[in-house]
Amino acid sequence: MALILIPIVIRGVHYESQAAAARAFNVSHVTITRAVNRGTQDRIGLGTGKRPIVWDGVEYSSIIDAARAAGLTRHKFRILRDSIDKQKKDTK
Repeated sequence: MALILIPIVIRGVHYESQAAAARAFNVSHVTITRAVNRGTQDRIGLGTGKRPIVWDGVEYSSIIDAARAAGLTRHKFRILRDSIDKQKKDTK
């Protein structure tokens, strides 16, 4: 069975395949596939997309950093954050 190469264009640069683009950006082919499926391939390689978060009066560069400081996994931190946000909304 022959491998099918599907060309891809990222920010005006043409790549012969998603695998070639993944190698060029040093990301996995899964990252490329997901970005194509979401229509966000022009954002590949531009950064992690981290957003600052303020938790307990301290600004962290990302939710992961805030979770580490709280001694929680990212998943548990999000559950806690969402629970607190819901309580705030319910009391308004």
